[in-house]
Amino acid sequence: MTELTSETFPGEQEPRPTTVSVSQLIELTQGKRSAFGVEPKKDGSLAQESDISLQENIRANTDPVLARLKKLQEEKGDSFDSLEKLIEALNELTPESDPRCFPNLGDETKFNVAGRVVKMSIGGEAIDWFLDEMFAGNQNLLHFAGANTWDNPPGQFDKNIFLPINYIIEKPNSGSNPHS
Repeated sequence: MTELTSETFPGEQEPRPTTVSVSQLIELTQGKRSAFGVEPKKDGSLAQESDISLQENIRANTDPVLARLKKLQEEKGDSFDSLEKLIEALNELTPESDPRCFPNLGDETKFNVAGRVVKMSIGGEAIDWFLDEMFAGNQNLLHFAGANTWDNPPGQFDKNIFLPINYIIEKPNSGSNPHS
């Protein structure tokens, strides 16, 4: 079973010093919304409006993300020591009206398949680690970007709400390899 944190990567002796900014996650979320014409780009223009239902899905799935991030920033500040601590603080602000939580390291979640979150990153570090693991033969991992969930109909993920970060999940060991 894989046991890592979002700050420590294979071959490193000590965790990397990290500071995670709520502002950065707000900017990433708004950037995705702008890319799909949900809100204006920085220059005031709108992206091509080709799929209204896609825009509605993205709006419905990102509105609660932005609301919670802004509330977190207002109540607990902009800077956190790690992504895990930021997510813990976000989940403490979960409203009764929308009990979905942001998956954190070690949590079970589902995106195409169910699994346990073993790595998260805002940048590409988790993707690099994932590719290294896949090339080494670990076929029990799945990568997905949280923003990739936003184009789904609202409510498809009934237990989770996703940040615009990279998640690596470890699938339960099924005991058989479908590729053999």
